[in-house]
Amino acid sequence: MLGIIGWVVQPVINDTVYVGDTCPGTAVDSALLGVPSAYACADVMFLFDLTGSMSGELSYAQANAHAIMDSLRSSIPDVRFGVASHMDYPRAYNYCGYSATYGSSGDYPYRLDRPLTHDTASVRSAIYSLSIGYGSDGPESYARALWEMIHDTAIGWRTGCARFVIHWLDNIPHACDLNDPSRPYYANTGVSPGRDATAGTADDILWYPLLRELRMSGIRPIIMVSASYTTYLSWWRYWMSDTLANGIATIRGSGIARQIDSIVGATSLVIDSLWPMVREPTYRPWVTFTPPYYTGITLTPPEDTFSFNINFNVPSSTSPGLYTFHIDYYRDAIRVDTQLVNLWVFSCTTGWDDPTSVAERKENSLYVAGNVMNVPANYTVSVYSVDGKKLLELKSGKYDLKGMLKPGVYLGVAEGVRTVKFKVIVR
Repeated sequence: MLGIIGWVVQPVINDTVYVGDTCPGTAVDSALLGVPSAYACADVMFLFDLTGSMSGELSYAQANAHAIMDSLRSSIPDVRFGVASHMDYPRAYNYCGYSATYGSSGDYPYRLDRPLTHDTASVRSAIYSLSIGYGSDGPESYARALWEMIHDTAIGWRTGCARFVIHWLDNIPHACDLNDPSRPYYANTGVSPGRDATAGTADDILWYPLLRELRMSGIRPIIMVSASYTTYLSWWRYWMSDTLANGIATIRGSGIARQIDSIVGATSLVIDSLWPMVREPTYRPWVTFTPPYYTGITLTPPEDTFSFNINFNVPSSTSPGLYTFHIDYYRDAIRVDTQLVNLWVFSCTTGWDDPTSVAERKENSLYVAGNVMNVPANYTVSVYSVDGKKLLELKSGKYDLKGMLKPGVYLGVAEGVRTVKFKVIVR
């Protein structure tokens, strides 16, 4: 919910709809964004490594799938689940200094088994239907599977909901840039050849850019390292640190439902960054925000509020009229609120804010004095609401607008000797 206060004239506020008006030049308003300390909705993908060493982990996940989903549903009012799996590429590669057979016949590097859905029975069925494959070398197609979490549009992530990938695994990924001695953890694990499965082409996947892309996409990985193979836990914790993927890496515990619920709940209190942005590129130069963003936030239950000064600077060449655009508010790349802006732009050079400024000497005998409008014989004045609806058409005569319109701001369009657009304030 956005609460808006102050403007050139008193705005009309309806939930997250902002209605105001300004002249070409600068105007300032402020917004308060309330951020609750619990998720209102979330999308959760279960991602399984199905290579041979993961048989025990798969059996455990299958036995606890119902409890995991029920626990998250009890904590988050609106949560959907989906299932994806991988083994490895069923072929041999010799690239970037690494040569090995990655997987066996029948293995695959990625598969979407169930898109996101509220139907937990179908998700549970998809998990039960998974079966263990083979694999060959140690590293697996983790880079490809996590890359697909961003790029597979069939998954169906929602725009305004938290996004989690719970990834069961026990090794490290194929990726040429993993062999970087400047990093605290490095190894030569070969190429991640992307969707075309061909090494050395444009869609090869690099590990560290992928971690940043996950973060920028608002997808938070939760890495469940097998309790039987903890060798690489410290590697995954480094990769999930707040300077890289900003995820979580842990050993899969015995109370998996409570463990996952606790991890997800803890993330709701921490925000990496919070910022507003005008959705339509055309209007972005019109608006600046102070501060431009907040970072490193730990929320205090049940809700914290964050203030933004919104500076509207309409170009001087802008024609009078109604301009509509959106201000989106993002929490860690997830859009959490939207403000519809209906902004009337008026030609204010003749001082239409002054009720005596439209005098007979300026526009023949067309004038506004308080709530009274005088329309001369050679003019017709149409009055429009802030959402563009024509409310009145006034011919020659004197009119008390207070008896015709509710208090507020309207657009007047006078057509006669010339066409004039001006602000009408009914008090």
